Amino acid sequence: MKTLASSRVLYRGAFLFYFLTLLISYSPQSQATSQKVIDLFNILKGHPQNYEVFGTVCEEVARLRLYKEFPSSLYHITTGIEYGTPTRVIGELDVIIFRKSDKEAILIGEVKCWKNLKSARKKANIQLTRFINTIKKNTPLLFRDATYKNHIFYREQFDEHPDLIAVSQSDPGAPQLFDLTIGIDLAEATELRSLLLTCQQRGKCPTLNPALRRARSFRD
Repeated sequence: MKTLASSRVLYRGAFLFYFLTLLISYSPQSQATSQKVIDLFNILKGHPQNYEVFGTVCEEVARLRLYKEFPSSLYHITTGIEYGTPTRVIGELDVIIFRKSDKEAILIGEVKCWKNLKSARKKANIQLTRFINTIKKNTPLLFRDATYKNHIFYREQFDEHPDLIAVSQSDPGAPQLFDLTIGIDLAEATELRSLLLTCQQRGKCPTLNPALRRARSFRD
């Protein structure tokens, strides 16, 4: 009987050890959200955007990243400006820096958070080239905020040859292909988006009026 009791004690002890090991391996600390993601979430959670579109979170992080080099006292940085003719949209500029003194665009960035960085850079080049070719033409062009359609910009704000850059998520291969990275990798961008969407769905973070959500059928 003593042998049987001892075996049961040993078995229970082994099971308890195994159970505690599982708890530790799956504890929140082992899968904790990075401080970078938490910090970005705390900044962006009060900024209503359509985070259902994955690219939106990367554009917003790119905007914050650029403010580190272009202070808000001198520059205004925005995302999502459509351009096109009065009858059709030709494309959209992802992130744009305006000089506050004269409201002139000094930098335009195409943001791509893709797994395939080479394809992403190729696509960014195509889109930036499309903008250059469009702005060179003498056809009438309309520039407006992609979300708030009544916020209009003017062609003259883009006529001083702004710098054009391609932006991606942080990745070992990104520096060789892109001009700037946003400081978080693809997994962190995905997690940040998930946090923002959950916050919006629970009614704890502001959301865009459905009527104002970006029509992105033409976006890449």
